[in-house]
Amino acid sequence: MGLCLVFCVLALYRPVLDNGFISFDDPLYVTENPHTTGLNGENIRAAFDQFRAGYWIPVTWLCYMADFSLWGDGPRGFHFTNVMLHAANTLLLFLVFFRLTASVWRSFLVAALFAAHPLNVESVAWVSERKGLLCAFFSFASFLAYDSYVRKPGVLRYALVFLASILAMMSKPVAVVLPVLFLILDFWPLGRFSRQDGRAGRLVLEKAPVFALSLVIGVITVIAHAAFGALKSDLSLSIRVQNAFISYALYLKKFVWPVDLAVFYPHPAGGISMITAASCALLLLAATLVFFQVSAKRPQVLAGWLWFLIALFPAIGLAQAGGQAMADRFAYIPLIGVFFAVSFSLPDASRGLKRLVPVICASALVFFAAATVRQVSYWESPTALFGRAAEVTTDNYYAENRLGLALSEKGETGEATAHFQKAAALKPGYAAARNNLAGTYMANGEFDRAADELKALLKINPEGATPEIYNNLGAALAQAADYDEAAVWFGKAAKLAPKDVRIRYNLANTLFLASRIPEAESELKAVLALDPAHKMARERLQQITDGKQR
Repeated sequence: MGLCLVFCVLALYRPVLDNGFISFDDPLYVTENPHTTGLNGENIRAAFDQFRAGYWIPVTWLCYMADFSLWGDGPRGFHFTNVMLHAANTLLLFLVFFRLTASVWRSFLVAALFAAHPLNVESVAWVSERKGLLCAFFSFASFLAYDSYVRKPGVLRYALVFLASILAMMSKPVAVVLPVLFLILDFWPLGRFSRQDGRAGRLVLEKAPVFALSLVIGVITVIAHAAFGALKSDLSLSIRVQNAFISYALYLKKFVWPVDLAVFYPHPAGGISMITAASCALLLLAATLVFFQVSAKRPQVLAGWLWFLIALFPAIGLAQAGGQAMADRFAYIPLIGVFFAVSFSLPDASRGLKRLVPVICASALVFFAAATVRQVSYWESPTALFGRAAEVTTDNYYAENRLGLALSEKGETGEATAHFQKAAALKPGYAAARNNLAGTYMANGEFDRAADELKALLKINPEGATPEIYNNLGAALAQAADYDEAAVWFGKAAKLAPKDVRIRYNLANTLFLASRIPEAESELKAVLALDPAHKMARERLQQITDGKQR
């Protein structure tokens, strides 16, 4: 059965091996990360002392380094590791539920749903989501270790539970919910709450070391997010709560009917319907009450429901990080609760009309597998991936911008410009889209239009000003021969990034072209202080020196 599950994963995800990296976070995590270039002392130290991407995830960084050492810098090896991790996770999940329940075919069904469901495609096909795969691997290992501890308690067995838990949290901090998931397993299938010696207080106290670990990792994650600027959000708490209720309902809907999946779902922000949010909240509350009512006869349903709610909670958006309303990758571990609630609630196939159960299960798996094959195909290229996202979602400014970038890289400037314009129209203060749009105007020689675009952006979104925006505005004005105003914007960029040699040289050169020689000379010396080998700065400075000698 295990080999069958592994073969299923390899068959479904074989096309992923031919894919390249995509510009969606892969540069941040891998291709432009100076510390994922193999396993060495400097990189290993960096894995533990960096908050890159807003996370403290040393295990994930070490895994990327190992990939580079094994396969080199090409994408195939990184994709291969992702696929093999999903296969390993599927096999581990089967072993977890078989050990916990001794039911072969129901455990197999849980693992098969996990292997084949299209909501998991993003976690497997996207190199940047390695952290989620590793987190699941060590989480499942912690469940196996926990089962071993419960069967025969001991310090060494508990130490294995703790070790697997910390490795999971050091892969992706959503694993902070692990101690609560252990309590859910205590309820079902371990049945420890119903035992004479299994009182709730004692069971909670038993997890105290793992709860303490979760608290530490949680604090580190908040610090890392704050350092990266990931927690900045203009969304009110009310909007975030409403979106959370809707997202819970949408994840359940996508479990049953996984169509129109996208790599990015834009947050509706002020467009959220309070009626829809309230309806989703009432639905979740009603389901919870019903599942509590039937928990005496069907404890697996309540256990699965609580698993889904709690495992998804860290990523549900109450602490908003990023512009997404939800993401397929966030459901990788949470949906396991739904999988086992369904699998262990199916009637025995040997009873009357219930013989249809195997047919229904097989049909569902075929349907999910077919949807997975289709979803995998969209990850073949950035144009397919973001084109699909723009097609199946509404007002997806992010997908339009990314699609524009993908088309621009292919030299299709005209189409790229149209998508940048659409992204800017959907979200006028979206700095990335308007900056990219200005770039296409400059490429076409429309320097005044590029400058106007960036000035409009800064007027709408002054907080979105970055050294790059200021530098690009200066470059557009300099190309239009408006050197004095260009120098103003280069100066603003230089104040924000005083050690950026490129920006400092742009300012110096523009001052020279504006005949502001003393200022240009001072800036050129500053450039050479930062980079003594800067050839163009040295040549400009020599021109100034020669001019003085005449």
